[in-house]
Amino acid sequence: MKRPTAIAAVAIMLSLVGSVAHAQQGFDVVVEFIAGSDLYISAGTERGINAGDTLLVYGEAEGVLLGEFVVVSATRERAVVAFVGSPFPATRGKGLYVVPRRAPVAPPSQPVAPTGARQPRPSPEAGVTVSGRLSLDVNALQARSETPAIGGEPTDRTFTTPTARLRATVSHLPGDLRLQVNMRASSRYSSDPVRPDQSLRVYHASLERDWRIAQFQLGRFYNRYETYSGYFDGFLLHVGGNGFGVGGAVGFQPERTNQLPSSAFPKYTVFVNAGHRGRSVRYTTDLSFHQLLPRNGLLNHTYAGWSQRLQVSGFQLSHNLQVDRDPSTGKWVVTRLLARSDIPLGPRLNLRARYTLYQPYFFTRLDSLITTRRDQGSVGLWLWLGSGSLGADVTVNQVRNERRSYTYAGSLSFPNTALLGLGFSSSISYWVLDDRKAVYLSGALSRTFGRVQLRASYYRYQTDELATALDELTTVLAHTGELSLVLPLTRRLYSSFQGRIQRGEHLNNDNLYAGFWLNF
Repeated sequence: MKRPTAIAAVAIMLSLVGSVAHAQQGFDVVVEFIAGSDLYISAGTERGINAGDTLLVYGEAEGVLLGEFVVVSATRERAVVAFVGSPFPATRGKGLYVVPRRAPVAPPSQPVAPTGARQPRPSPEAGVTVSGRLSLDVNALQARSETPAIGGEPTDRTFTTPTARLRATVSHLPGDLRLQVNMRASSRYSSDPVRPDQSLRVYHASLERDWRIAQFQLGRFYNRYETYSGYFDGFLLHVGGNGFGVGGAVGFQPERTNQLPSSAFPKYTVFVNAGHRGRSVRYTTDLSFHQLLPRNGLLNHTYAGWSQRLQVSGFQLSHNLQVDRDPSTGKWVVTRLLARSDIPLGPRLNLRARYTLYQPYFFTRLDSLITTRRDQGSVGLWLWLGSGSLGADVTVNQVRNERRSYTYAGSLSFPNTALLGLGFSSSISYWVLDDRKAVYLSGALSRTFGRVQLRASYYRYQTDELATALDELTTVLAHTGELSLVLPLTRRLYSSFQGRIQRGEHLNNDNLYAGFWLNF
């Protein structure tokens, strides 16, 4: 059977982009979870984050440099990262601004260009230039699952997924245009005859131009001036700067399942952004209105978003709010709310609180478009211990005003100790819902030898599972060991290898990963 050579398409695109300069922009992320030395952030390959990347981390778009993350792994919408060097405040719910390392690095006393900021105009003598990354990785998984509670037989599956990724910026094109490209090609080979497939996904491919008082994008892009409209195949124009600006975007929403272009979902967005940057007080806000107008008989989706962020010295307060119009009643309903605060209690102690409301709106339905409401609130403390840190928090979850679950979590991290230069981290979380409970433990050791990074991790997960056939709780226990190595091959060529073994009562996995990437 012939298979499309999706990976070859990446090489073709690379030959088309010619020569590229770095103009990679940063974006906001949220720390969603902490497990030992690992942090889970709310952005992945769709935003151009791939395994092996190094991210510069800022407290905000116009803030000072806090430190660096290295990306351990990445999925489409999330990434697992770890500290590089000394840690900095990054507890669960913390909002951060990340920039890939290929971007120009501003010294700690200089602000990084914020999202949506004007890029410096190239000199007339500058020629077309290229920068970016081309990577190839292979992920192999062998899994065995068992369901003894319902009398199921053990099931063995194997998966092998080679993937090629290209992220590039072509700068100094004629007319001062800039081309941004972020794409991925992959093939999945599986023991299950239904699942093998190939895909070529283009997350970003747009021409951009910056004037002194205006900026535009044409093609496929993510609206960088607000966080509610998502991806466009269309056109964006923004007039103004960081102090005040207005703009709009019009086009089509790509297919969500495969990112293919589609004319079935026309949409538009209008937005306003404003900000103030002083010595001790900084404030940014954006307000946007959106409409998705399906052509296939679905109901129109009308919604609005509002974000604010206030920083006064060490105190920070921010929120993201989305309201949707319910077509059946005409009423406006809060479907998304994320509020965060960061309060310094002393030179080495911070108090952090977070509240999340999530009531997803499914525009693909014809009725009951607004679904089950989920509320989550957390409060925690972060304490600095010399070169390390200690954090603890408690989280309350509630679904549809019914039963509440509680999660108690703590973490300890020392990225570089006096003992042979080893880094150490660990975490524990305890979840309870009525009579059910779960315990998650993790620990990791790391060591850097020049440019070589070696890391070993252990995870233990124990949970109470409801066996439907027996109508009683059973305890499920799983152990996972992981060993990873990042090995530079040349000044621009890097490699990464990872092995993971999971052993449990009902699920056993063996996972091997190898990746190579070239910075150009």
